[in-house]
Amino acid sequence: MANSLSRPLSHYGSLTILKAGVLSLLQDQGRIGHQHMGVSPSGVMDLWTAGWANRLVGNTPHVPQLEITHGGLAFAVSAPTVIALTGTPVKFTINGKRANLWQSYPLVSGDVVQIGQASPPSQPPSQPPSQPFTLLPGLRHYLAIRGGFVLTPILDSVSVNLREGIGGLSGFGSPLKRGDQLIFQASLAQTRLMLPAHKWSWWESDTELFSEQHLRVIPCAQYQAFPKILRRQLFSHHFTVSQQSNRMGYRLEGSHFRHDLPGMLSEPTGLGVIQIPNGGVPIVLLNDRQTLGGYPKLGAVAEIDCWRLGQMRPGQVIRFQLTSVVRAQVAKSALLTRMKQLKLQTPAS
Repeated sequence: MANSLSRPLSHYGSLTILKAGVLSLLQDQGRIGHQHMGVSPSGVMDLWTAGWANRLVGNTPHVPQLEITHGGLAFAVSAPTVIALTGTPVKFTINGKRANLWQSYPLVSGDVVQIGQASPPSQPPSQPPSQPFTLLPGLRHYLAIRGGFVLTPILDSVSVNLREGIGGLSGFGSPLKRGDQLIFQASLAQTRLMLPAHKWSWWESDTELFSEQHLRVIPCAQYQAFPKILRRQLFSHHFTVSQQSNRMGYRLEGSHFRHDLPGMLSEPTGLGVIQIPNGGVPIVLLNDRQTLGGYPKLGAVAEIDCWRLGQMRPGQVIRFQLTSVVRAQVAKSALLTRMKQLKLQTPAS
């Protein structure tokens, strides 16, 4: 939503941050088309979960929302509106009363919303990687408000990039803090919609995936330049998400790819690219990645699997499986089509 107030001030309200949590950021679908200027796309890490938050309150997919990492957010509103919180199970209350995720709720002036701290992974890091694995609970939740927030876009987006210092409420890429006020257009809508729990996790019905641990990888760039033994290693070993992981990229532990490939000139990067630095520890580049990189690239994680990766916590185990550009594109298209076709339901009163 543009920053100009097109209606009388009485038609607007504010969302006041009472508790900012560990990391709460304003995000939309990102700055598309500016990487040639050295500006990374940013945007929501999990397009599926974020997309449903917007849809539940009647927004279009591009409307800005809050990306809440590790939970812990609390806020109050000064005018009527509708909100929805999506993500994995977490304590979520409105005026102290339990509320459900993946469901929209009308709010009135003075209502207070609290989101608890996200729970630790359901699988301890020490559990053998061959055992069944679930992505729940995830790392990030998304909170949408009907109509979005009144903000000033920078390069066509309000998305925060902490490294580049761009976007957000201030325009300088800052996370939300206590006392911040986000302006929204008031709404008297009484929208009450929900997405049933068995539809939250799209990957559970993805028949192409070998398991919930697996992420699809497209060979790219220097793939053929790596020795065959290292290419096989990518698909035969398991990896653990490192503590040194963030919105820029996920560092993976457990198997090193030591190589003697010659140095190379920096070239454009992309979402999901698996860089292999000199030390041999793979890094999967994500939304806030640098736009150029000089390390050899072994492959790229398919976009829809990057959404899943962005929900993983340090200590969680992943594996890779081989795919192609065409198959990855077909999988994304099928998922977006499914999202459009899924029907929201009215919750029981």
